[in-house]
Amino acid sequence: MLSKEELIPLLPAKSTVLCKLGARHIPPGLLPKCKVAMLPEAPYQKAAFVEIVLEEALELRLRGTKPALLTNVPCKIPAMPDVSASSLNEAYRRISEVFEPTRRSAGGNVFLNVYHRASDTKPLVSLNTLRDERTGVWDAYLRTTFIAETPNGKIEIRPGSSSVALDSILRKNRVNEWAYVTAYNPGSRLMSDEINKRAHEELRRVVSERRLICFDGHGVGPGGVWPPEASLLVLGLSIDQARDLGRQFGQLAIVVGRARESARVLAC
Repeated sequence: MLSKEELIPLLPAKSTVLCKLGARHIPPGLLPKCKVAMLPEAPYQKAAFVEIVLEEALELRLRGTKPALLTNVPCKIPAMPDVSASSLNEAYRRISEVFEPTRRSAGGNVFLNVYHRASDTKPLVSLNTLRDERTGVWDAYLRTTFIAETPNGKIEIRPGSSSVALDSILRKNRVNEWAYVTAYNPGSRLMSDEINKRAHEELRRVVSERRLICFDGHGVGPGGVWPPEASLLVLGLSIDQARDLGRQFGQLAIVVGRARESARVLAC
């Protein structure tokens, strides 16, 4: 369980999302400004949408066992060029006021009525579905055991817990910080063995060039559903350096820590 709020990425800056509207509420003169796309859920029919462009990266604010919330990000509405909004909720409300004037109340649940698609050939995905996917991945990180093979033997690292064996290795090498990084399956999407092995060798090369001490390891996810990922326990990386390394290899998150402190999952 999370003891404090955490922010995890949902959509990058400049992403376009589509706000679903009630077709019967749209004035005929505004229909040409709407996009038409197929809904991914029942009744699996075409619907009218208005585009919203996210000016900054959209993140989820995790709150323990409560549903994750969206962070506020400035938005633009191409169909309403003179209007700006400070959040997705405000953008939805402003769109609804103009495009659904006969509704009793403007706006609605952005998780259920705002959609994203990776490309024009991909199906729409609701923000609710994206939220479930992201929080599911994050929960898997929290329940994964991260194993490293060291001169002191095999050690196990678990988010939320400290490790006496790891502290001993840090003292011996006179460093205070560490990071556990993989290059496997960037974006938490399964890749082929060939692609993963090539990415791991590149990670090893980058770490070697920086003359950092590292140990081989692999992460073991809960229930054995996710295959083990070849990884490196890297010593002496600051939080910012560790996050940059994770980003370089397309990771949604890495595991970091300091001497005598609990390991924690860090969004990249």
